[in-house]
Amino acid sequence: MHPRHCSYAFLLSFIVFVFLLQWNQRALYPAELWQNILLLGLVGLLACILRKTRETGCVCIALALGIASACGAVARTTHGPTALSIDTYATEQIVEVRGRIVAEPDRRPMQTKYTVETEEIRLPSGTIIFPVHGKILATDASGWPEYSYGDAVVVRGTLEKPGEIELFSYDRYLSRFGVYAVIYRASLEKTPVSNILDPSLPVRINSTLFAVKRVFESQINRLYAEPHASFMAGLLTGSRRGIPEHLMDVFNTTGLTHIIAISGYNITIVIAVIAGMLFWLPLKIRFFPAVAAIAAFTLFVGASAAVVRASIMGILGLLALQTGRQSEVRLAVLWTLFLMLLWNPKELWYDAGFQLSFLAVLGLTEIAPHLDPIFKHIPKTLGMREALQMTVAAQLSAVPLITHYQFPRRPVHTVRDALWFLRNSRKFLLVPSRATHRIHRMGLPGVDYPCGREAGGASFRISRAGEDQRNQHFRVLHGAGNVGAQIE
Repeated sequence: MHPRHCSYAFLLSFIVFVFLLQWNQRALYPAELWQNILLLGLVGLLACILRKTRETGCVCIALALGIASACGAVARTTHGPTALSIDTYATEQIVEVRGRIVAEPDRRPMQTKYTVETEEIRLPSGTIIFPVHGKILATDASGWPEYSYGDAVVVRGTLEKPGEIELFSYDRYLSRFGVYAVIYRASLEKTPVSNILDPSLPVRINSTLFAVKRVFESQINRLYAEPHASFMAGLLTGSRRGIPEHLMDVFNTTGLTHIIAISGYNITIVIAVIAGMLFWLPLKIRFFPAVAAIAAFTLFVGASAAVVRASIMGILGLLALQTGRQSEVRLAVLWTLFLMLLWNPKELWYDAGFQLSFLAVLGLTEIAPHLDPIFKHIPKTLGMREALQMTVAAQLSAVPLITHYQFPRRPVHTVRDALWFLRNSRKFLLVPSRATHRIHRMGLPGVDYPCGREAGGASFRISRAGEDQRNQHFRVLHGAGNVGAQIE
């Protein structure tokens, strides 16, 4: 039996059980479950003794390990309120909380959101409870003074639990980050560093990286005027906080949001730069600086789910080059998914960006090769064919999930428009490409770039049609375009 079969059994059982356990989250699963998992593993171990049943035994052991890992990961991340957890006191009472900012501040035009790891809380009665564990999300509308990652602060305001916003489960969304309490109108004050709040080494490293990022973005703001400065910051660091709302709406409408999203392309650039700078070193030695650069870049841009996914796959790709196993793309995707879910299973349950990101990757690996006959007439100039083929494959794989999320809002139009887009995508892609293909075949010098520009203009005009309310069929382009930021 090939080892990859055991890997598939282990990974798929883990992913399936993590998905199913979202409806049975427990901090401690019953002993009967663990006994059954152990029994399955023992059966597999006994089956491995005999040659005829060795393959079945290996699969049983892999399944037992996958199920046990899934149960352990879910149990580890399941939150249970205690007398010392901050959400126990989230009863809409005015409190004073001491803690440290443990995530990059989310700065927006009218407010700033701070994620604070709590250490102690003062209740309205004057009672001080220490220590208190858990994170809160504090929203500061004053805008000044500004606080940074790693600062020790005192937060005052009404502590409450997050609830649903229309059809959006805000409480589940925040639980991905370990946040179970919020202060919507908070006042913050920086406090001197005490022994309790003394920053650790990881905090100091992250604080330094975020400080460098702020300096980098401030230099961009000096060189460019708005909205060009925010757009450039989005291209280089993935930051969208300063981009005006109307400009983000235009990106969403035209399906170009992925341009300002950090993706695997950025990780590839990091690898290429490090490899180019250290070209005189052997490949095996260059591996370690490249991994360190990827880790630093991931922290630098905020370590979102899409960036972590791209970073893990980039490191696995480097490992594949080291070991000469470049063909196992499916296993690389599954191992990446395993590592991320092992760390935080709630990414799979409550993060639409995470779900769309991996659906898009699966579309690139599984659907894109089957689209070759459709795109054979499109020239390869400037990577036009590859770009269109990859984009369509990613969006086709994500359309079912987009339909699911938009169904409560527009049930009839979403399904109808998605089916219409799938039926007519070939026509829209081939019509602008045939003319450019004929020009490309003529071999005329200097026409490659205009061909790409014209085809891009045609695609842009098609996307612009999404803004025209007279053509309701293009609603699906708006929905699919919103995937861009999540896909990459």
